[in-house]
Amino acid sequence: MKYKLILIPALLLTFAHFSIAQSEQAMNSGHSDLVTENLTSTEVPMDSTIIESFYTSSDYFKNLDSLANNWFVKRAEALRYTNDQTWNPADSAWKTPGPEFSDSIYSARLERIESIFDLTYNEQVKAYIHVYTQKKREKLSVLLGMADYYFPIFEQIFLEYGLPTELKYLAVIESALNPDATSRMGAAGLWQFMYQTGKNYKLEINTDIDQRRDPIQSTYAAASYLKDLYAMFGDWTLAIAAYNCGPGNVKKAIARTGGKTSFWDIYYRLPKETRGYVPAFIGATYAMHYYKDHGIYPMKIDMTLAVDTVHVNREIHFKQIAEVLQIPVEIIEVLNPQYKRDLIPAKTKSYAVVLPVEYVVPFINYEDSIFNHKRVEYFDPSKRNLKPTEVASHGAQPSGTTRLYYKVKQGDNVTYIADWYDISVSELKAWNNIGRKNFIKAGQRLVIYVPESKKSRYESINAMSFSEKQKL
Repeated sequence: MKYKLILIPALLLTFAHFSIAQSEQAMNSGHSDLVTENLTSTEVPMDSTIIESFYTSSDYFKNLDSLANNWFVKRAEALRYTNDQTWNPADSAWKTPGPEFSDSIYSARLERIESIFDLTYNEQVKAYIHVYTQKKREKLSVLLGMADYYFPIFEQIFLEYGLPTELKYLAVIESALNPDATSRMGAAGLWQFMYQTGKNYKLEINTDIDQRRDPIQSTYAAASYLKDLYAMFGDWTLAIAAYNCGPGNVKKAIARTGGKTSFWDIYYRLPKETRGYVPAFIGATYAMHYYKDHGIYPMKIDMTLAVDTVHVNREIHFKQIAEVLQIPVEIIEVLNPQYKRDLIPAKTKSYAVVLPVEYVVPFINYEDSIFNHKRVEYFDPSKRNLKPTEVASHGAQPSGTTRLYYKVKQGDNVTYIADWYDISVSELKAWNNIGRKNFIKAGQRLVIYVPESKKSRYESINAMSFSEKQKL
């Protein structure tokens, strides 16, 4: 058995969001470029519709807000409240806007940051600085804490690929550092890969596993993709713009401006969402370096900073590990978000499971006991995909789950729906009193129970088109 120790030091973070799924959208042709294409980068005016689209992005705030369901975040907030009775998550101090500075100070601070990126300051960038340091101050505190775990992983992999480590901020922009993030277009994971892009970069995506949600494997894929984009454009700002809207849209924007290759020169030829993407990245970089000047500090989230990656070569359920080793199953879920059914499907090849370092030796010593623990209950073919509490519940809500509703559409069937939500057909039928003929009809509302920790992964499914759901 092979395992690797990863020791993770404390680091920082900030956030924004525009999904890679938006590369599917058409370019905004418009006519604004007729009067603005000669503006310099510092003269680009603030487009309030772009900023507004950030504030109202249901995907972004859904993924950001769902961080509150993270076991480590809930534990940190509970300890914070216990240890400091003056603190309250609804404290009015978080509702008060942070300090405001002059344009000259913002600009000078950006100039002092050593970065391979062009950290231009203008009204667009200023608006995003305000998002991070004023509008969502309390959320930024949580994200700063989450960075302790994820940023070192990103940095190590980017250094292996010879890439600038500042690219780590793209994961914050894409997913708010939430590996369970899912967009309405079907993009998933920390780096918001669409299904086909993920497959193109060798990520395994099937019924049991979705490596778009694997922090390590998805970052390797993102590094490879970003390296390809930089080779294509020879400019990092254009490369990250292409990461958002696709290289085709960037090439079109270059062609429609007569071959100009500066992001700000092609600004008005890019899709609206991408116009905000680079300013958001710059604003995030600013907030990463100067958050203390705005009275913001990281929440102390002990997300198991020392972990081991252990490889197993036979099927094991998370609850088998949790019950034998006496570790909360939520910890295993948070550290291994790529496993969709809480089981490691190691039938024909080995798979990695990440555990806190102190549980690695016990896992090695008791691996056979873990494998044999309640084997029939977890892997009996007649109960496949059912968790023990669900097997015994006979249609009742399983413990540790939250209720969602799905409205049946024309062309749906129980097999499709069960697959989209990673449940069994028998579960779906039991929860909704569906008969032996599996009859459902358009407009019918079905009850679905999903793990509380994975609610954000599934709650957007009801609004997706059939083709989007089939990509899950």
